[in-house]
Amino acid sequence: MKLYEPKYDDLWFRRQMLEDEETMSYNHHWGGTVSFPRKEWQEWFDHWIVNHDNRRWYRYLQDEDDRFLGEVAYHYDEQRQIWTADVIIYAPLRGQGYGSRGLEMLCEAARQAGIEVLYDDIAIDNPAIGLFRKHGFVEEYRTDEIIMLRKDLGERKGNNEMILETERLKLRHWQSEDAAELYRYASDPRVGTPAGWPAHRNEEESRIVIDKFLSNPTDYAIIWKQTNLPIGAISLKFNSDLASGDEECELGYWLGVPYWGRGIMPEAGREMLRHAFEDLNMKRVWCGYYEGNDKSRRVQEKLHFRYHHTSDEVEVAQLHEKRRGVANLITREQWLEDRRKAEQAITVNIYYTGEGSAAVDFMKEMESSGIAGRIRAEEGNLRYEYFLPSDDPQTVLLIDSWKNQEALDRHHATEMMQQIVLLREKYDLHMRVERYVSAEENSGDEKYARK
Repeated sequence: MKLYEPKYDDLWFRRQMLEDEETMSYNHHWGGTVSFPRKEWQEWFDHWIVNHDNRRWYRYLQDEDDRFLGEVAYHYDEQRQIWTADVIIYAPLRGQGYGSRGLEMLCEAARQAGIEVLYDDIAIDNPAIGLFRKHGFVEEYRTDEIIMLRKDLGERKGNNEMILETERLKLRHWQSEDAAELYRYASDPRVGTPAGWPAHRNEEESRIVIDKFLSNPTDYAIIWKQTNLPIGAISLKFNSDLASGDEECELGYWLGVPYWGRGIMPEAGREMLRHAFEDLNMKRVWCGYYEGNDKSRRVQEKLHFRYHHTSDEVEVAQLHEKRRGVANLITREQWLEDRRKAEQAITVNIYYTGEGSAAVDFMKEMESSGIAGRIRAEEGNLRYEYFLPSDDPQTVLLIDSWKNQEALDRHHATEMMQQIVLLREKYDLHMRVERYVSAEENSGDEKYARK
């Protein structure tokens, strides 16, 4: 795609866009379609193209066949004393990545012109908000009708710094000062090789990676709150091999080896999916892994990605080899449904059975060792109680209830789970598991309960 300064006779395309209801549907706050009769072309052309006074810049977007795709522009708003941006893609050509690439080219042109900050005020229900946010625009303020977005076109500064948070993590942009921590974990081949990139050789290489490859607005360092230091990376990629349209992206991630097995990556991934669907208005998020990378596969399963397809002979350019790749997908509708279910309380009934008094002895050691007490003290635990069925002395029933799936996932990632596994093996127990979620509506069963 390329930028093209239109000639006078090319203004038919601008008229076509401005008078097209679907193209201008996002402009309803300012009146929708705009009349642009030929008698007004000369005055507009002189103002924007001929006598721009370095305060107005306007270009068409063209594909490699010189087909017009849309327009990008910026101008200086004298009343508000700010530089404002404009991107319009002709409606029949939307969803193919033209808006994303056009906004990139617009920002670069403004940067080359010495503009430090670019703004755009967008109707609050305009899906294009996501397009601007994924390219580093952040909210300046909002009213009931519009959101004012801004982007610092120079070096990253505080106003452009978006920090996402979970209970244990912060997700923030990478900084050159993070090179030592990046090298600490990225130098381990167990991290990069399964994901398709070579281990970092030194701290300077890590610094170069930060400056050149981890500097996009949706590249985040995973910060462990206990140390306030990076322990991994997570990102949303646009125009990747899997994600090609304006309303879709690809989730990528890795985590330092010392932090494996703690539920950290699903925790970070849930927040990035929320960011993608709520903040960036994405409709689809892709995620993939190379066959054999079971850790990445399990993360995607916990994030409820759905299998989409498998590709043979995928080129792994950085390692000069080919692999078999699996592509998964989650849509906005699926994510909303998963999130609704995830907020339901969960009860797991576990029936422990063993020889003689093995199950009862297991229960007693769980209590005497303090493990059961520590589980009850975990955030999100609603109930952790043992019961002895009157008709089966070799069985113990555990009723284990949690506030939601996230709380249960955090529990499963604790070191206590390994202690429980060892105790189960010690007493040679067999298990039968039942899982229940809270009813969404009043079932009416309570009318049969005596109060």
